[in-house]
Amino acid sequence: MKKAWSDTLNKILSCWINLVEKFHVLIILLIMAGSVYALVYTVNNLGMNTSTRDMLSPELEWRRLDLKIDQLFPQFTNNILVVIEASTPDEASDAGELLYERLQQETGLFGFIYYPSGLPFFKTSSLLYLDTDELQDLADNLAAIQPFLSRLTGDQSVRGLFNMLSDAVEAKIDGDKIDLTSITRRINAAFNAVDNGRHYRLSWQSLMRGNEDKKSIYRDFIVLQPELDYGGLFPAEAAIEKLHSLANDLQLTAENNINVRLTGSVVLSDEELRSVSRGMGLSVLIAFCLVAVILVAGLRSIWLVLSTLVTLVTGLIYTAWFATVTVGELNLISVAFAILYIGLGVDFAIHFCLRYREQILQGENSSAALENTITNIGKSLALCAVTTAIGFYAFIPTDYSGVAELGWISGTGMLISLVI
Repeated sequence: MKKAWSDTLNKILSCWINLVEKFHVLIILLIMAGSVYALVYTVNNLGMNTSTRDMLSPELEWRRLDLKIDQLFPQFTNNILVVIEASTPDEASDAGELLYERLQQETGLFGFIYYPSGLPFFKTSSLLYLDTDELQDLADNLAAIQPFLSRLTGDQSVRGLFNMLSDAVEAKIDGDKIDLTSITRRINAAFNAVDNGRHYRLSWQSLMRGNEDKKSIYRDFIVLQPELDYGGLFPAEAAIEKLHSLANDLQLTAENNINVRLTGSVVLSDEELRSVSRGMGLSVLIAFCLVAVILVAGLRSIWLVLSTLVTLVTGLIYTAWFATVTVGELNLISVAFAILYIGLGVDFAIHFCLRYREQILQGENSSAALENTITNIGKSLALCAVTTAIGFYAFIPTDYSGVAELGWISGTGMLISLVI
């Protein structure tokens, strides 16, 4: 019974290889035409879902709770934190207000914009957040310079500034306890900076506090919630590029002593996706090159190497087409099917070509070598393809949809590779 089944299978394989050899031109043209169609269809229809959250089943208990939290508190998800850094608090706040005004005009890219420093409450009640000692020191400083501040408020030009300083000097000569060291040193530093073509900004906030700068960097913050396009490889690309463009347009650059930096979950995810993208492309290229090197060293025939590589690429295209038809979109895990296919799908062609070369070296002609090759290793290749596919299909029951889709695509890719 077993021998009869084996003989029947050998006859089927023999008829198959004879059919392929007899109509090889037509079959090659049909496969190439099909691969062109599959490639065009895949390019035009295969989607990409880069949301890491969608790679888990929404039916999981903890996942349902997570989605519920996101629904109740949407402002805490998918945010970009814009960090504005400057050497003085005045520059940081001015830059923050300028960028905030421009961002409010970008309604198509940003659905939620939160600028804490720009809220009326913080503008009128920010003193409530000072410690008692800090508040007392500030009150004392303001009380001491209040007459001079009112004079400067009436005339905020350079003339008004020096008139105020003149009054302060006269008051100090008359015996009032006024410390002019800080402001005179800062004004002198401003003149020196202008004289030497350097950037300098006199900070009135620091002067009002009456203390020396203890920090080299002051920061202001804006929280954004951009509109994300999960159909593209980088969902937040447009929003991030717009932020960089606005910073350059508003001259919020290092040349003006201001740095605009981006962080937050969206930016970190974007950097992660770019790292995965670079790594994936490099991995596919390295895998393909290593396979080519091994083929050249093992097969020692340019025609066998060329046919194997063409078969590999063709099978990869058909597998991508299968993914497009059955799944519709790839995610950050299922996209790895390409590397798995290059590494495993080429095995069938290698075994076939090595056995064919062995038959040729034994003196057989091409037709006899092909038939002996398929009858000798055809069953082994089929068994290998089926068992490998089953191994991949074992991923399908998992709730991790990214892994399940990878198993479905890669498993079927092994069967496609065997046929091609």
